Amino acid sequence: MADINPNATARLAGTARAILDEKGSSVFSIDAGASVYDAVAKMDECKVGALCVTKAGALVGVISE
Repeated sequence: MADINPNATARLAGTARAILDEKGSSVFSIDAGASVYDAVAKMDECKVGALCVTKAGALVGVISE
């Protein structure tokens, strides 16, 4: 197994942090009974590429572009 370069790890962590700082930490969801059309409309409205799919308040999946 190759050694992990600490500089590369720090650079990747910084990149992930930058993405989260820019995009925010909001999580959007849709009910499992919703239509695909409703999911696409909500992704457009929320300006996101994926939604958590929930049923009775529990996470049951993810839908994405």
